[in-house]
Amino acid sequence: ADQRRQLIERALACLPVDPPQAGAALAVAWEAALLAFSEVQDPVRTAATRRAQEAIAIARAYAAGKAEAHALLTIGTCLCDQGDPDGLGQIREALRLALSHNCALEAGRAYDSLWIYLAVF
Repeated sequence: ADQRRQLIERALACLPVDPPQAGAALAVAWEAALLAFSEVQDPVRTAATRRAQEAIAIARAYAAGKAEAHALLTIGTCLCDQGDPDGLGQIREALRLALSHNCALEAGRAYDSLWIYLAVF
């Protein structure tokens, strides 16, 4: 996780902050995912959700569907992990976006997450 965090931090440092660009949306989305899966001190995953929402805002401003799908997946899985079935809607929307933008990684994550959480709920 440390190496992944370093790579994401390097990517964020290389990208312009004001105004952010489409590449920043994906880097921020990856950072949110990393936070979601590594922050044991934050069981509600507030930092991950907040960062994913930032990624979505940037992604929508630049029509970066892949980054938006990635961030929606992170929010959806965070909600489902907390026992909130509303996360399924986020995951479904991420799947729709991923398929419409031919994003295989995000589509695969969405299918996997749906399979897991539909069995739970």
